[in-house]
Amino acid sequence: MKKNSLQVNSDFFENIVACQCLTNAYYTSLVLDHLSPENFKNPGNKLVVGIIKDFYVKRKALPTITEIKTYLSKEEDLKLFKDTVTTYKQYDTALNMDELIANTEQFFKEKAVYNTVLKIVDDVSKEKADYPKFLSLFEKACNISLVSDIGLDFFGEYEKIITELGTKSETIPTGWNFIDEKIGGGLMKNGRALYLFLGPTNVGKSIFLGNVAANMANRGLTTVLISLEMPEMMYAKRISSHLSKIPINNIQDQISSLDAYFKDVSESKKRKLIIKEFPPKSIAVAGIKAYLESLVKSGIKPDILVIDYLGLIKASQGENSYEQGKVAAEELRALSYFFNMPVVSAIQTNREGMEKPSLDTVSESLGVAFTADVVWSIYQEEGDQELGVIKVGGIKNRLGPKHGATEMRIDYTTLSLTENTDLSGVINKKSHGGLDELEELENKLEKIKQPVK
Repeated sequence: MKKNSLQVNSDFFENIVACQCLTNAYYTSLVLDHLSPENFKNPGNKLVVGIIKDFYVKRKALPTITEIKTYLSKEEDLKLFKDTVTTYKQYDTALNMDELIANTEQFFKEKAVYNTVLKIVDDVSKEKADYPKFLSLFEKACNISLVSDIGLDFFGEYEKIITELGTKSETIPTGWNFIDEKIGGGLMKNGRALYLFLGPTNVGKSIFLGNVAANMANRGLTTVLISLEMPEMMYAKRISSHLSKIPINNIQDQISSLDAYFKDVSESKKRKLIIKEFPPKSIAVAGIKAYLESLVKSGIKPDILVIDYLGLIKASQGENSYEQGKVAAEELRALSYFFNMPVVSAIQTNREGMEKPSLDTVSESLGVAFTADVVWSIYQEEGDQELGVIKVGGIKNRLGPKHGATEMRIDYTTLSLTENTDLSGVINKKSHGGLDELEELENKLEKIKQPVK
């Protein structure tokens, strides 16, 4: 039977949900987050799932009938439980799991939509209308998903493991060799990773993100750049200068040259770069997801998402800045799974991280750095800005070594970043690791300096 080909009888199906929760630990683990009393009409089912959820959260196991009875202090609750469990005996417990999961998803989606409508009506009647919040609630309700895949059978599917491990993962080069070498060749093409640049105010986080977006689009990848900090046209001006090499302050006087650049690249290679602006703190990750889905429906499938920047995303939940930042980062990383694409963003340091950022100098929330797969610090020491130098160091890397740093050249006239390939740029890595390689290079440099005999 195809999913949703028949209408689920919600009043009856809630009995199946409660019965399965009482007997099927795997099923309970899938639906645990949705076992709210508001999703059940029958008082007996509410009682059963309430006790099961509390017990499972605490013990990570289903309670026995005896254990459930120990939580029923009132005689009427004990009778209600016995009567309810007696009715479960008429239902089959050995059900087709795919059918059960499909119907359960539909059941909880319908309940979530119904409860959302009630909440919206109540809020509007109290003149507490928050339409972005309403949209987020509906999106969350419609996107409920239960995982029915059991996962990877390590010994049973060893041939799959051999094949996968013997195949080099596809990556997207950033255009900067130092970074690509540290993360296995580039950004993971199929996503499942969140990459962050950590730096203080005005060091160049937006310049890095703009360069990443431009480099990806220049490779023919469909790139989406979401700006929460500056207008779309300002980003367009920056990227135009970077790609065309026309100084950003001279673009207005060289419009004909810019026009010639666009005509040339449009004929030579297919490129797609979408720049979308949202006001700061006006959109949550759910809203970004909805926007990306609208692009997909219009025929634009993103290959990479760049967001400037994570700290300006509206948190969907959390009582403090740590929780809010961590939730936003987790949801953003989840987008890389949903759309099978890498996500690149930036985070701010506090005052202590002005000279040399580290994980403990994250301004918004340390939980953001904990969630990310790769975090690069970007910083400038005294005199670097005048020399057109910006330093990049690895401070967290799940995909490779985190030690090491390098210098990059920044052309402030076009906001372009290039690698510093001379020996002095490499030697500056000494304080960041890679000492053996460094000493060898220093020895070579000393030999070069010695006069020829």
